[in-house]
Amino acid sequence: MTDDLSLQSYIILHNTARKLHFLARIRSKSEGIPQELGRTLNAISHKNGRCTAKDFAAHLRITAPSATMKINNLLEEGLVKKRLVSQDHRSFFLEITEKGEKLRQQINRQNIEVGSRIFSSFGTQQKKTLSKCFRSLIGR
Repeated sequence: MTDDLSLQSYIILHNTARKLHFLARIRSKSEGIPQELGRTLNAISHKNGRCTAKDFAAHLRITAPSATMKINNLLEEGLVKKRLVSQDHRSFFLEITEKGEKLRQQINRQNIEVGSRIFSSFGTQQKKTLSKCFRSLIGR
C-alpha cells in the first residue's frame, strides 16, 4: 500500500512539475523574459543586499562556475551590481539594481497570477499544507 502511494505521489508530482514547466516556458516565450530569471533575481533578493556568490550558488543549487556565469550575465544586463566588502577586492555582495528590482517584481506578479489560476480551487489551509510538503521535498 505504501509503495503504491509513493508511486502515485511520484507520478502526480512529476506530471505537475512538467505542466508548471510547460506553462512557464509558454509565458517566458510570450513575455520575452528568460524562465530562470525570476528565480535568479529572487535568490539575490532573498539575502537583502548581503548575497555572496557562494550564497547565490547554494540557493540555486548550482556550481560556482555556473554561478559566476549567471552573475556576469546579470551584471552585463544591468540587473545586479557588486558591492565590495573588503580591502582585498575579492569579496563582494550582489545587489539588485533598480532595473533588476522592477523586473523581479514584474516576474513575481506574473508568477502570482499563474499560481492563483492553478490553485484557485484550493483553500488557504490546502495551500499551506501543499507548500509545507513541497518545502520538505526540496529540503527548505
